[in-house]
Amino acid sequence: MNFVYNTPSIVCENNHAFEVFLRILLQRELKGKNDRLPEARWYKKPLNQLPTKDARRYVLDAIPTIGEERAKRLLDSYGTISNLANSTKNELMKVPGIGEKRADKIYEIFH
Repeated sequence: MNFVYNTPSIVCENNHAFEVFLRILLQRELKGKNDRLPEARWYKKPLNQLPTKDARRYVLDAIPTIGEERAKRLLDSYGTISNLANSTKNELMKVPGIGEKRADKIYEIFH
């Protein structure tokens, strides 16, 4: 959602995405979750202001289909992005939640 000149605009990929967005927005409204500003989270800070551990998770979270939880699991398993980047596809698939397709994607990005 973007506000320019106090006019909200919503950009969605397609009609289905717009329907999903509206449903979530209405659910949040009914639960009172839109009554205040959301809490600041670590990933909203500029990358150079994050602790190293969080910056690593932020970088891995940006890989398509990885997300925050899988990024955490990958870092728990490998410790650093360098170790992760040097792993094989089979080694990557040993991490819970990383199947063949995700392992292929991670490997492709780093090689």
